[in-house]
This record gives sequence, C-alpha cells and structure tokens, in this order.
Amino acid sequence: MPIPLPNLDDRSYADLMAQAQALIPALDPAWTNFNPSDPGITLVELLAWLTEMQLFQVNQVTPASTEKFLKLLNGPDWRKPPDVSLDAAIRQTLLAQRRRYRAVTADDYEWLALNAWPQTPEAGRFRGGGRLARVHCIPRRDLSATDPAKRRADAPAHVSLVVLPAEDGENATSTRPRATSSKGTDTPTVVRGAPLTVHYSTAPGTVSSTNWVGVYLDDDGATIGKQGAIVWTYAPGTGGSVTLDTGGVPGPGRYAAWYLYNDGYTALADPLIFTLT
Repeated sequence: MPIPLPNLDDRSYADLMAQAQALIPALDPAWTNFNPSDPGITLVELLAWLTEMQLFQVNQVTPASTEKFLKLLNGPDWRKPPDVSLDAAIRQTLLAQRRRYRAVTADDYEWLALNAWPQTPEAGRFRGGGRLARVHCIPRRDLSATDPAKRRADAPAHVSLVVLPAEDGENATSTRPRATSSKGTDTPTVVRGAPLTVHYSTAPGTVSSTNWVGVYLDDDGATIGKQGAIVWTYAPGTGGSVTLDTGGVPGPGRYAAWYLYNDGYTALADPLIFTLT
C-alpha cells in the first residue's frame, strides 16, 4: 500500500487573509481599518497572494524533483537515459529496491543461495552450473567445526547453510530452470495491435505471484533492467498463459518476450522471439 502524501497546499487565499487579520488586533491594537482601501490591508493581500503561490509550488512534485529522488536511490552517478520515460525509470528503480542482494534473515540466505548463486562465475565451475535443489539455513550454528559439541553449541557470529546440489535432470529450484520452464506463443508473427498470447511454466521453487512477462527489443537481453518493458503483465503461478496488447509496441520489427522472476530481471526461460508486422 503506498504511503499517502501530505497535502501541503491546505490553505486558500481567504484562509491566509482571515489568519492575518485575526493577528492584527494583538500586534497593533491601533489598527482598526480593515477595509480593502487601507494601504496596510493592501499589503497584507499582496503577501497572502504570494504565500498562496508558494504553498502551491511546495505541494507539487515536479519531474526534476522526481529525478533527484531517483538519483538518491540509484546513486550519485545515476542519469535517466534520454530514451526512457520517467514512469519507466520509477518502475525500474522500485524493482531494483525490491531485489534481494544481501542476506539479513535466514530466508534471505536460502533465497540468495537458490537464486543468486547459480548466476555467479563460481557456480559455473561446478557440474550443472552450480544449481541447488534444496537449501536450509541454520543460524547461530558453526557446522564447519570438527568437534560435534561445537557444531551443536550456540554460535552467535555464525550462519551455516546446508545445501543439496541438483542432480542432472532434477527439477532444481534455480532461477533458470531451462529444462522445467517453458514459454511459447500461438502467434510467432503478430500484426501490430493484435493480441500476443504467451504460455509459461516454471519449477515450484521459482513460483511467485509477481513473476512477469515483458516485451523488449530483440537485443539478447541488453536492455532488460536498463529500460522499461514496452508492454508487460504479471504471470503468476506454476504455469498458464497471458495475453499482451501489441498496440503499445512502437512499430514493426523483431521483439523478445521474456519470462522474468519476482518483479525483477532474472530470466526464468529463454526468450520468445517474434516478429511484429
């Protein structure tokens, strides 16, 4: 649920005038003429008008301010690409904030081992690309100790992971289950404006209500995570089909529909390449 923004522009010109006139008897009892013809009232009216304009501006979040906020989240070197809309930049930033990149809880350790570890260069040195079938995090235990008593003892500074590597052909819960994830379409060549139906499925370990299918230019995934998807929709559950409206695709050409994990940019299957005419 989004945080409701406060309304800073909650006083009108009439409110400001009434507040100012209410202060006059306390500040200057001798001032009794509150008619518009009084020079003092004219000055108060001018100041109330200026204050009302300033309150209106304070209450606005301009595109420039939004880009400043995005820079605070993305780092001082971040620049919005000229070909990316502000809405797309906001979505990419929010998705990046939701992406797990460090472990705090036991669930974080397990998720990163299952989903991030297979993408590392170190994982590629193992058979099967370092895919893991199961991971269990045991906090406050040092299972690397050779003494059984020490392994059972409380170890506040330690976290141990018990992992079960995925055997060849096993349905591992990796973010790239190429053998168990599939994605196809009824219309590999689509007329612009016609619906694009995409079928998908994934392993139980990568099921999420925020898995999604997004359409990008066919550039081997170079723009994924750097630009917003041209059109997209959520693809929840272990499998099913979604329909995308190609009317929002800019023009004819080759495009790729990617099946991505959990509001992020980890591919759950090879892209579907299709031609828009």
